[in-house]
Amino acid sequence: MESVEGTGTTFFFTIRAPTAPAPKRAQMSLAKVELTGRRLLFVDDNATNRRIMSLQAQAWGMIPYATGSPSDAIRMIADGETFDVIVLDMNMPDMDGIELARGIRALGDKGSIPLVLLSSMVPISEQKKMEMEGVNFAAM
Repeated sequence: MESVEGTGTTFFFTIRAPTAPAPKRAQMSLAKVELTGRRLLFVDDNATNRRIMSLQAQAWGMIPYATGSPSDAIRMIADGETFDVIVLDMNMPDMDGIELARGIRALGDKGSIPLVLLSSMVPISEQKKMEMEGVNFAAM
């Protein structure tokens, strides 16, 4: 023990205890999804992002389609192109990802495709969160 008047006291002690076992690692139970042959539509106004996503999708065995135009994406789906998943950029100049998602959902059965929203905005504003309600994104 060390004590200095007006400053305080420091106590030293030793505890003898057995070593605790390491905690078990959490096991994530992720269902394996077969991506080979799945059709992906990626909509982003940035050509570099489209290229990166297309290359990654090909590496996974997917069949990627990419466009920089939200209007073209809606037209493709309306014309009967089928996709297993659509990845949308949140920030595009003519139509943001939320508006595009609403446009896709408005196509009825053709618009029931799983949608994934990508955003570099962190955090997403409360206004944007409210706008997302009812769109039913598969992931954000």
